[in-house]
Amino acid sequence: MTKKNINAVIDLGSNKLKSAIFDFDKHKSKLIAYSEIKTSGINNSLITNFDQACESIRTIITDLEKKAGININIITVLLEPTEIITTRITKFKKMEGVKIENEDINFLLRESKKQLEKNDKNLLAFSGGLWDWNDDNTAGLLNIEYRHGTRYGPFKPIVGGLINTDHGFYGYLGVRIDLYLTNNIVIAPSFAPGLYEKGDGKDLGHIIEFRSGLDLSYRRNNGARIGAEVHHLSNASLDENNPGTETFLFTYSIPLN
Repeated sequence: MTKKNINAVIDLGSNKLKSAIFDFDKHKSKLIAYSEIKTSGINNSLITNFDQACESIRTIITDLEKKAGININIITVLLEPTEIITTRITKFKKMEGVKIENEDINFLLRESKKQLEKNDKNLLAFSGGLWDWNDDNTAGLLNIEYRHGTRYGPFKPIVGGLINTDHGFYGYLGVRIDLYLTNNIVIAPSFAPGLYEKGDGKDLGHIIEFRSGLDLSYRRNNGARIGAEVHHLSNASLDENNPGTETFLFTYSIPLN
């Protein structure tokens, strides 16, 4: 048995932790040791109590090492996640001494969360709803918007266009801010200046119109989002005629990367 052929595996199950060590060669594998304990701090592959989960994992690895008579340097973690978003993130922290402290782990978790929020997926958003929904001139509305995933400071660039059933058109370029209320619930204020052509619809007073909005969406594990959003358009008094208008949309966003 050579160390390079040794593979250790831990399964973060629903109510039990299971771990094993195998000796692999070119033709077959051999079970060297197996350990199983009741899970504490982990539920359906999700960590519910960090300290209890660490203690459970430490206990089962220690037991496995005793049974196998070797030290485990690398272990493969098996998950069956239903609500976990997976990605690859690399972060470094200089350690004081050789012992990993809770603060070291918390630092890496905080930095990883920041990185996730900074670099989300590029999205193509398709929306349908109502134009001027709080007035007598309500019309149908279709909107397509590209949402860049990379954050610049707190801002993510957006570009899009909409057309209503009165043959009006509005094209815009702006920014949005994704605020994660939970891992899956996102609220996003946005602002965009653009150019407006009224068609047969409402006169907003100027070709230049400014759109401010807010949307609330559910982020699926594959990065897609489904939600609703409201916007207000006005020319910010560039013209004496500044009636403004409101839109209401249901949106589905498709990840592009």
